[in-house]
Amino acid sequence: MKTFRVPLLHLLVLAACGGNSDSCSSPGELGRVRFSYVSGNECQFGCNLEAPMMLGTKERLRVMAEQPVDSMRVQSTNPAVAAVTTSSAASTCELPDGRMEGRVDCGTVESGCRADCEGRGGKYKLTVNFSAEALGVGETVFEVIDQGGALFDKIPVEVREPRAVELSVATERAGQEELETVELANGAAYTLNRGERSGCHARVLDDDGDPLRASVATVISESPELVRFDAERGTNGGLLVPLAPGTASIRVEAAGIISRVNVRVP
Repeated sequence: MKTFRVPLLHLLVLAACGGNSDSCSSPGELGRVRFSYVSGNECQFGCNLEAPMMLGTKERLRVMAEQPVDSMRVQSTNPAVAAVTTSSAASTCELPDGRMEGRVDCGTVESGCRADCEGRGGKYKLTVNFSAEALGVGETVFEVIDQGGALFDKIPVEVREPRAVELSVATERAGQEELETVELANGAAYTLNRGERSGCHARVLDDDGDPLRASVATVISESPELVRFDAERGTNGGLLVPLAPGTASIRVEAAGIISRVNVRVP
């Protein structure tokens, strides 16, 4: 069990990180876009693409243009490893007076979004949302193609098999101004007092113990009368709520791999 203490203020800064933060996004190899995972509660503000995808997972991603471009679509050079589907596009226009305008009807030359923005002296940026499904172990490249069919940017992506799953827990202890963050492996024990708040999410690891992107992992309380798990919709995490004294079994599962963590309520 590995324990870290993280000041709440630091967590708030990380949560509010912008699209250019290295923890929230990864630059394309040509420096024209930034890529982010945006699925899962831990990536609601974006996560970089350093972690390989777990075989079988389905992830939502975002690509943000750092340079003006009328349209972008994303494709995979090896769809047998990871298949990609582009879903929607949106844009922002930063006007000379500091105002920021956003539109969701952009993504094509015909929309006129870029021309309208630049015609008013604004700085235009396009964002495209897409999904990726990890279908096979191996490597691929996510390519961003512009309106003329040319390569605009790219980033390599790897898919690996999962070997273990654990529960990552962040608890705000009564009377303390720091969150206690703990990674709990199969069979680990953890104490949670009534009245304390504890957020958690499933964490999937590969053969080397490195984390994988895996939004399809699930968390279930097998003793809901002692500790209730309130799942956050559309994510692999939620909130642990201690209700009564005893030891609750919390089940974490991904790709058929199951771990159980014992949460004790004094």
